[in-house]
Amino acid sequence: MICVGAYDNERLIGSIFFTRLWFKKPIQVFMLAPVAVSTGHQGKGIGQEIINFGLNQLKKRSVDIAVTYGDPSFYSKVGFRELSEDVIPAPQKLSMPFGWLGLSLNGKPMPTINERPVCVKAFNDPVYW
Repeated sequence: MICVGAYDNERLIGSIFFTRLWFKKPIQVFMLAPVAVSTGHQGKGIGQEIINFGLNQLKKRSVDIAVTYGDPSFYSKVGFRELSEDVIPAPQKLSMPFGWLGLSLNGKPMPTINERPVCVKAFNDPVYW
């Protein structure tokens, strides 16, 4: 797990988490969730800043792909694009497939992975998907 925080005078105002998705195929995929910025600091680019910082940390660790499940209009600002489950399936059945998003971190085209990944236990509940 990788966690990134944003602080204002030692007060946490935003945070993100990346957790590993496990496939049988030897590929490193991390899922971005959740992203949180305190209400009084939203709309100032803090979320984008900590996401970009986190993505750079993943690149330094030779991670191949980052995925997330959320609002395409927000996550597209940091490079995420709609991702078909025919290419990389989500850990659970999606209630809103248009929100499954991915980003190649190694400069290569998105590979097709024909298996559902295993995620951390906290996200392995259909209610979140």
